[in-house]
Amino acid sequence: MLPLTDNAGAILARINAMVASGNTNIQQGTVWGMHALTPGEPLTEALPQAPGRVAKILIVMTDGKNEPQLISSSSDMNGSAYYSWGFRYDGRLGPKSSVDTSGEVTTIMDERTKAACQYAKEHRGIEVYSIGLGASTATKVMLTACASSTSHAYFPNNASQLNEVFRSIAAKLSALRLSQ
Repeated sequence: MLPLTDNAGAILARINAMVASGNTNIQQGTVWGMHALTPGEPLTEALPQAPGRVAKILIVMTDGKNEPQLISSSSDMNGSAYYSWGFRYDGRLGPKSSVDTSGEVTTIMDERTKAACQYAKEHRGIEVYSIGLGASTATKVMLTACASSTSHAYFPNNASQLNEVFRSIAAKLSALRLSQ
């Protein structure tokens, strides 16, 4: 985790060191992004809210869908990898009988992702953009609900389109800054 910084070299080094592996938990990334943008624990680098002076912008980006790692072996009492909500058997996503398949858990994870975005927008004053690279229909619906408006949601089909997406977001942010 890299706290907020204006050190471009440190940011690029972290990005270049990333290695894709494991499963996807968009909600958890959204929550940590919100923490990075709000002052106070667990991350303390963010400026306090100052309407007209400080803009809080969160970009939720994924190249996948909320995807739990369920363990189908009956010999494994945990029934899942350990996530932000613990193991599946902990019941924090609902009774095990209602989260028995990957699809059911993905649906709950999508709902929690939308709730995290809603909280960031309504209670923390954060403007949310979303990017779903090659996103499925269900992920597009979830990410559109996460975004501050439909014009804040982007769905490029391949990585070569990402530069244009970020240029578009930067242009909107530049216009926002100039108008204030």
